[in-house]
Amino acid sequence: MAHYRVIDKASWPRLDHFTFYRTFANPSFNLCVPVEAQQLYTCAKDRGVSFFQLALFGLLRAANAVPQLKQRLRNDDIIEYDAISVMTPIMTASEGFRQVWCDNAADFPAFSAAATPRIEAQKRSIDSSFWNCSLRWLYF
Repeated sequence: MAHYRVIDKASWPRLDHFTFYRTFANPSFNLCVPVEAQQLYTCAKDRGVSFFQLALFGLLRAANAVPQLKQRLRNDDIIEYDAISVMTPIMTASEGFRQVWCDNAADFPAFSAAATPRIEAQKRSIDSSFWNCSLRWLYF
């Protein structure tokens, strides 16, 4: 069960930003940056662990270190979760995608132990749904 606290808007320093962006039809943003990951890749290979999972765990830890990234709008309340999890696409056996939910964990071994069976199950699955987008349709 997710635990969170309700933020007091009256004393919240981000209220002006929230009020401004709240009127946008799609108040979100994306950020794409190159990241040098050779050391992380080497670390994963030296330890015999999944580079993908290690990177995902690192990104999740980083996101959980920033309070604003754990904040959401719930009805009219602004809440901040104690911790957030991540959902990631996994390619299936038929080259489609399924979303896999990976919960936050205190350390990488715990994260990987929980994520691995979920990821592997989806890798073996065969898509039969329109929503499981196939790579064939992504290349025109």
